[in-house]
Amino acid sequence: MKKNARRKSPAKIAKAKPLKSKQPAKSLRRGPDKYRILVENSPEGSFILKGEKVLLANKAFASMTGYPGKGLLGMDFKSLLPPEETAFLEKMRKMRARKDFDLRLLHRDGATRLFLRTSLRRLRYDGETAVLGIVRDISERKRAIEALRQSEEKYRTLFEESRDGIAVADRDGTIRAVNRATLDLFGYSKEQMTRMKFQDLYVDPADVARFQHEIERKGSLRDHEVTLRKKGGESMHCLLIVTQRRSEDGTIVGYQGIVRDITAQKAAQRQRLQALVQ
Repeated sequence: MKKNARRKSPAKIAKAKPLKSKQPAKSLRRGPDKYRILVENSPEGSFILKGEKVLLANKAFASMTGYPGKGLLGMDFKSLLPPEETAFLEKMRKMRARKDFDLRLLHRDGATRLFLRTSLRRLRYDGETAVLGIVRDISERKRAIEALRQSEEKYRTLFEESRDGIAVADRDGTIRAVNRATLDLFGYSKEQMTRMKFQDLYVDPADVARFQHEIERKGSLRDHEVTLRKKGGESMHCLLIVTQRRSEDGTIVGYQGIVRDITAQKAAQRQRLQALVQ
């Protein structure tokens, strides 16, 4: 008989040993290199401060502030701050881990002020405490807001100082704002008028329906004659100049207009007609 063949054990599979790299991959870097890469590759303005000195700054931040590529390095951050922002460094020193600020900086030209949305966080850089800053330029939006504020202030001044009555009402006619001339014209206080609807001032209800029809058809009215009533019951002839107020999607949200008393003119007109008849 043939000898029993010996069972052969399966070949052992050698385990592959991981390769050891002397240099860590960039994505795994830690410490200063990690933050240097973050600053340099950030699409937004970025910088690192050690104390009050600029240690790192990327091209986006340099472009914002008007400095050449490495012109910011070693600069005292205080030199970038306008007088009204001198308290910023103290706020930065007192912050704990991270904080967001709206910050003004001076452009290199010394006159232009930049409005920046700034996010700061503390970190360890070369074994010392430092601050990483990420900034986004919101100058255009700030200027637009400021222009709107100035426009509103100018409108408010004209609104209050106008000799003609000016009123603003909701879609249903509820009075929301009136100037001093309107209060003097009708004899009500501001609190009283802003609890009324403009329709309450009409002598003839038919004039309300006529006004609604015309304003819906035309969108605005000029020299629209109506008879309105003062607080004491005295009626007066008035000219209305009214426009619709619309929301961004075009929906009518109310009305704004000018009220002008023409009672004296109407009386003089009647006298002239009577003189001609006689």
